[in-house]
Amino acid sequence: MSMTIKDIATELGGVIEGDDTVEISALAALQDAAAGDISFLSNPRYSPAVGSTNASAVIVNSDWQGEFAGTIIRVENADAAFSKVASLIIPPVAKPVAGIHPSAVIEDAELGEDVSIGPNVVIERGVKIGRGTVVGAGCYIGADTTVGVDGLIYPNVSIRERVTIGDRVIIQLGAVVGSDGFGYTQEGLKWVKIPQVGTVEIGDDVEIGANTTIDRARFGKTVIENGVKLDNQVQVAHNVHIGENAAIVAFVALAGSCSIGANVQMAGHSGAAGHVHVGDYSVLMPYTAPTKDVPEKSVVSGFPARPFAQYQKSMAASTKLPKLMKRVSALERELEKLKG
Repeated sequence: MSMTIKDIATELGGVIEGDDTVEISALAALQDAAAGDISFLSNPRYSPAVGSTNASAVIVNSDWQGEFAGTIIRVENADAAFSKVASLIIPPVAKPVAGIHPSAVIEDAELGEDVSIGPNVVIERGVKIGRGTVVGAGCYIGADTTVGVDGLIYPNVSIRERVTIGDRVIIQLGAVVGSDGFGYTQEGLKWVKIPQVGTVEIGDDVEIGANTTIDRARFGKTVIENGVKLDNQVQVAHNVHIGENAAIVAFVALAGSCSIGANVQMAGHSGAAGHVHVGDYSVLMPYTAPTKDVPEKSVVSGFPARPFAQYQKSMAASTKLPKLMKRVSALERELEKLKG
């Protein structure tokens, strides 16, 4: 659908600079935009691109200083505002019609009102699915699992037995929840499996990315608290506890029994060793792997993890090593001459 800049600014509570009558029908990045598109600037490093973009309007933060030939909409948070515009101009895909596809196999489950069950879904005995939840094609839900209201489970998700999932949870394609943890003991040279008899408990408003895996606990439970966001291909091992509103990016691996505090941010390819605790509000930079507890509100980097400022100094010093080695070699030669 299309909207005028004035209507968009009204929805955003933004301040307009320029022509507010222009119709906007699409969204685009600054470098790709054409007339009739709206774009945004949230990262200052891309500020020069505003001057050259062909977009009809650009959303910027209220304190942005620059020039643009089109119309500016100033808001407090350009990134969040652009997301809202996306939902206004590009309506979400219609929710599947409530009902059960004839090919679904359901054993003595309790389904709430307006539930949608897609083709070839298998739901085992004792499962409870809350009102308005959508279960996409090819999903498997194991016995005695509970799924809350208004959930969205995309196709080919596997959820094993006795898992508890809260309300408004989104699980992307191919995710696996409740598989066995990696638990073995050694008898001589032989690995013997340790039964994984625990479960997984997922809170409300959680999103789980595509092909992410969350293992059931050896005993007790693996816990994902309210508001947690897991990117694609994240590995959550047995008995891990992730605090509320943590954001964990792709390829993170969390070893067994580690705990991640509330509002922690973990960048791509980072991780945590077993039984390590990462304190609330901490940030782990890419490829960071703490081997001991991280205090709250820390920013750490590297392996083993250390304060980010210290890591930067170490990296800067390492670039000088070739010259330093040459100087040391020269000094050694001079020393040998003096000894002679």
